[in-house]
Amino acid sequence: MALNCAPDGRLFLAAAASDGPTRVWELGQDLDVARTLTLNSLVQVKALDVRVLSSGRPVLAAGDDTGVTRVWDLEADCLLGVPLRWPGAQIRGVALRERADERWALAVTDMWGHLVAWDLGRDAAWDAHHARLLRQPVPAHQSALSNLAMLWLDDERLALASVTVFGKIYLWYPADHGAPKPVSGSFGVSGQRAVEPGDGHPPLAHALTVVDLPRFGRVLMTCDEAGRIRLFDADTGTAHGVFTSHGGPFNQLAAGRTGDGRPILAASGDGAQVQVWDPARGPNCLLRIRHAKGYIAGLAVAERPGRPTVIVSADSQGHVRVSDPLTGRAARRGWQLPKDAWIANLAVVSLPDGTTAVMTSERSGVLRTWSLDTGKQIAEPVNAGCEQSRHLTAGTLPAGKPVVVTSGRQKTLQAWLFENGAWRRGWARELPDDPAEAVVLGTLSDGDPILLSVHHAGAARIWAAESGELLHTIELGASFSTAVFVRPGRVALAGEDSGVLTLDLYPGLAGRSG
Repeated sequence: MALNCAPDGRLFLAAAASDGPTRVWELGQDLDVARTLTLNSLVQVKALDVRVLSSGRPVLAAGDDTGVTRVWDLEADCLLGVPLRWPGAQIRGVALRERADERWALAVTDMWGHLVAWDLGRDAAWDAHHARLLRQPVPAHQSALSNLAMLWLDDERLALASVTVFGKIYLWYPADHGAPKPVSGSFGVSGQRAVEPGDGHPPLAHALTVVDLPRFGRVLMTCDEAGRIRLFDADTGTAHGVFTSHGGPFNQLAAGRTGDGRPILAASGDGAQVQVWDPARGPNCLLRIRHAKGYIAGLAVAERPGRPTVIVSADSQGHVRVSDPLTGRAARRGWQLPKDAWIANLAVVSLPDGTTAVMTSERSGVLRTWSLDTGKQIAEPVNAGCEQSRHLTAGTLPAGKPVVVTSGRQKTLQAWLFENGAWRRGWARELPDDPAEAVVLGTLSDGDPILLSVHHAGAARIWAAESGELLHTIELGASFSTAVFVRPGRVALAGEDSGVLTLDLYPGLAGRSG
């Protein structure tokens, strides 16, 4: 975690384990012999910096998960000064530097994006009064900072640089006024895609879904263009395995449970077929549901109280198929949209009379509602007025009101409510920048319904699902293209270069800046 060379050529290496001690080696000597520093056994060291002062004294700064940073004299094997505390946050980066006049400066970054710097003076036995904050802590970014670099400039100003977990670099001069500034030309994590050894395919996540599995609990699943479905623990991110397709890339996922509680996973790609798994039984594909032509444009697993669970799939040519997830056979006769109707997406929603409806959106922006039981249209078609309405999400608001939210190439979001047998527009909101990459409905932990829109420019916006009020904007620092609510208050996002990110959303989002 830290490496430094003394003027006389001595080289020091420091490392810390999450479940063990902090050790320091002096390279050039026997590497099997390391000096062990005994810290509080209840804390975990998260950041280290080893320095050799002008006097030749090697020192080590260690920041832990309780927000405390300690400085050690490695030759005398003793603690220097008092521990410095930045309360309530894990230390993620630490840096110790000596100025030309032998004054010391110590800086840390924490998991909430703060940069903190102290002037320690020249005395190795500083106390709380001598350890002077150079400036009050300033948040650099709305995400955790990792690593830290610090140096004294020629004009004796102190300069610090740190990087967020999303790859944006911030530069800060503690003696100046103002917040830390991004480095000119700062970049996100899309500079290079990760490639897994031996397979040659970058893990581009195109869709997300969640399902409860008997052995693993709540599981988050992603699919990618290499035809792989990855399973992760929804709480910890632990990988549970990979399902592999023999039919090309995947770009859609849907999951649910049969009436007897059996989990079902369905996926589709560029071709005209849907592949179905029982994820609790392993990676072997159970069956394939084939359409006659086109490609699968919409996919959903429809769970109905008191009725069998079915898989609903629609191809680009306008044919909707309803299939038994255990046999792949048609659960009932499908239906065909008008010949000039090219399906863009599909969603399933429960209506107040207990009917399960299938919503289809067309490239022209027309929304149609079909009865899942009869295949007949319910209500009149609605022109949503959004060309290529690729995003369609449906759910139920409090008091059982069905809602459907659409977005397309235009920079708008629209919510439609089902009232008196017809769909009526509830609200429409213009987006301030680019169209939405993904739109999902969910709830906060207190049950308030919200809508999350994800944008290519790297922002996520949270809207009140009933009124359309913009509650909060999160600058993600990277581009994400798909999202799903894992549970109330927790949403997962994925993108081509950004991996998977989970966010915990709390009640009272309106007006918050963090």
